[in-house]
Amino acid sequence: MSRLLLYFHVVWATKQRQLWLTPEKEEAVYRCALKIVSARGYEVLAINGMPDHVHMLLKSGPQIDLPLLMKSVKGVTSALVNDMKDHTESFRWQQGYFAVTVTPSHVPKIMAYVQNQKEHHQTNTTYIAWEETGEEDDSCS
Repeated sequence: MSRLLLYFHVVWATKQRQLWLTPEKEEAVYRCALKIVSARGYEVLAINGMPDHVHMLLKSGPQIDLPLLMKSVKGVTSALVNDMKDHTESFRWQQGYFAVTVTPSHVPKIMAYVQNQKEHHQTNTTYIAWEETGEEDDSCS
């Protein structure tokens, strides 16, 4: 029998990096994302972020369709935020996301990085490559 174990660090951002994810919205988005990810057979090892983006460390088994997973996570969480009645504008995520595979021996380091997002941003100890989604200027969308 085959055995497959993959880890992914995924980052996605709000449209135009707007500061939408207040503590209340952040908690609801994370809870919803955890539910979707678990239902699709992945395990969330860490999830955290800032008011304009989310980091998630995933553990995957043999059933991998990361684009479909992220489409579902972003679509459902976007609808969730838009259903909240504390805003007049429509909430949207940027179109894409950043994802990278993680070597198993690096999982603890990435997990700590995700769990300590707010501290990293406060102390300016972020890793730039892990913070950019590649769509920082999507104003033509």
